[in-house]
Amino acid sequence: MGQEKKEIGVIMSVYNEEPRWLKAAINSILSQTYRAFRYYILLDQPNNTVLKEIIEEYQIKDERILFYQNPQNFGLVYSLNKLIELVEEPYIARMDADDIACPQRLEKELNFLKENNLDFVVTGADYLDEEGNISPGDTIPNLDPCQVEQCSKYGNVAIHSSWLLKKKVYLKLGGYRNCQYCEDYDLVLRALQKHIKIGRMEEHLQQYRIRNSSITLTHALEQDEKVKFLMKCYRNGKQIEDLDVDKLNDRFKFVTDKECLEYGKAKHQIDQIARYLYQRKIGKCISIFLNGFIKNPYFRRLFFNKFVNKIRLGRIYRQS
Repeated sequence: MGQEKKEIGVIMSVYNEEPRWLKAAINSILSQTYRAFRYYILLDQPNNTVLKEIIEEYQIKDERILFYQNPQNFGLVYSLNKLIELVEEPYIARMDADDIACPQRLEKELNFLKENNLDFVVTGADYLDEEGNISPGDTIPNLDPCQVEQCSKYGNVAIHSSWLLKKKVYLKLGGYRNCQYCEDYDLVLRALQKHIKIGRMEEHLQQYRIRNSSITLTHALEQDEKVKFLMKCYRNGKQIEDLDVDKLNDRFKFVTDKECLEYGKAKHQIDQIARYLYQRKIGKCISIFLNGFIKNPYFRRLFFNKFVNKIRLGRIYRQS
């Protein structure tokens, strides 16, 4: 196996994940049906000795794991760019340390990319809560590059931890920029404007962890306002690469802690409704909906935006 030519470098930054989540993430990659990969893992919190010991134990067992550490916490963007530099393989797959990859993820993504002459492929995903309960993600058909380009005017259909792309795409774009909390959407828009061919698979090949304490909730308002701004610039034909990232970050640091809390709560309520709908717990759905709609203006805004965007995106999905 050591002499087998590797085509994919899987990159994963680790910070403060629960040990059980990290183990599940690593196991899901090591159990892939596609075997010709190296697994580049970087610990961005060297003081976290528990996670360090877990990774080292796996490294001893599987020679495909390459383990690195930052001398201190430098953040996700720095860590991912460092990993990209280290990868020797022609393709790079993203993985988050609290997600789970389906067993055929790498095999199916690589085949889809090659068969459709793409540079970059993303997939659908289901959602995991903190206890491991699964709820289904959005049902979206296969999207060709033109459809991905159109969809990106109204939302981000490229779930970050599902990405597989040619390393030369990262190099062409100069890697990630420090666009706080939406570095992935910034990169996708820049890729589209440079005519990188991105396709999306209908199949759900990733389980994406929703954490109550994650950036997605803690900084949800700043993140969503920034995404809306980038989306508007993209729709209007402005070159995303020309935007000053530092000014962009400063522009959206106006929110109060109370606003962040209320917005994060509203986003969590929307996620709860989706999960309870799947579980057919209609009473709980109605209770959460009424509570959010009456008490939280952010809930009303998010619910309306989600409804409108589903209609817009649905029209694009139906295009031949």
